[in-house]
Amino acid sequence: MLKDYRPRRKRVYVLIGNEPFQACMERIQQVIAWGCEPHVQPVMKLVALDRKPWVRDDLDWNEQLLRDVARWTNRFRWRRVPFEAYRKKRKSDSKEGQLCLT
Repeated sequence: MLKDYRPRRKRVYVLIGNEPFQACMERIQQVIAWGCEPHVQPVMKLVALDRKPWVRDDLDWNEQLLRDVARWTNRFRWRRVPFEAYRKKRKSDSKEGQLCLT
């Protein structure tokens, strides 16, 4: 039905954090295999007063992992690098490799 449309026109909403990590990653990969682009949203409480993802105690997620998977997917990094090789931090913690001009 949607074969005539480009993948960019077929964005599929994927909720993460409500199931184990592996199940959510398989769902993201399935959306990609269908020829669509996933749009990932971490699960949040219904009446959340801040924009922090809801981390369930019984699953293998943490807040940073939820944000990393959402950033990897929504910024289309999945096209270039698998999640295991994705550099998760935006800024490096160490000052190694930076040029000192003093």
